[in-house]
Amino acid sequence: CGLPSPFTALEQLPTDTPLTDVILLDYGQDALLMRLHMIESARHSIDFQVYIFDLDESGILVMDALIQAAKRGVKVRLLLDQLYGLNRPGMQAKLAALHQNFELKLYSPMFNQAEISDAEFFAGILFRFQSLNQRMHTKLLLVDGKTAIIGGRNIQDRYFDWDPDYNYRDRDLWVSGPVTVEMAENFNAFWNSDRSKNTSELDDVAAELLKAQKNPNRL
Repeated sequence: CGLPSPFTALEQLPTDTPLTDVILLDYGQDALLMRLHMIESARHSIDFQVYIFDLDESGILVMDALIQAAKRGVKVRLLLDQLYGLNRPGMQAKLAALHQNFELKLYSPMFNQAEISDAEFFAGILFRFQSLNQRMHTKLLLVDGKTAIIGGRNIQDRYFDWDPDYNYRDRDLWVSGPVTVEMAENFNAFWNSDRSKNTSELDDVAAELLKAQKNPNRL
C-alpha cells in the first residue's frame, strides 16, 4: 500500500538489458524529497545503510517515514555505524521494541555499547585502534530491491541544505536497473557481518529493555 510513484516505469527495464537508469541528485532538497518519496512508496522492503543518522529535522522526517513503512507491512532493515548512528541507548531500545518489521543493527560497536564516553573513545584509540578505525561509511537506500540512492549524503540537516549555519556540498545518484542486484548483495554482506550487531544485544540497550519489562511506558 505504498504511495504510487512516477518512477515505477523506470524500474521496469527489460531483464535482458545491462542498462541502468540514473538521475543526478545535486541539490539537497531534491535528495531529501527523493529519499522520503522512495520510503513512502516502498511495498516490500527497505534496506538503509548510512554512517551518520542525526535526529534533527531531516532525521526525524526520515525516521518517521521508516516507522510508518514498517507499520504498513514493509520490511525495514536499518544499518548504522556505531559512532554517529543514533548513539542513544534509550532511543535504540525504543526502536528495538517498535515493530517486528523494523530491524536496527550497529556496525562495529566499541565495547559492545550503543554509546561510548569520551574516555572510552580515547581508550579505544590507545588500545584498540584497529577495531575503532574499522568504520562503515557506505550510504545506500535500496527500496524493494529495484531502486536505490547512493552517494555522499548522510542523514543530517547540513547534507540537505537545511542547516542555518553550515551546509555540505554533496550529491547522490538515484539508480534503477540490474546494478541494484549487486547493491543488495553488498548490503547483505554488511548486514550479515560479524561486526554488525542487533541493538538489543548491546549492553546499554539491553539494560534499557530490561528496565522496560517492569515499566513498559519507558518505551
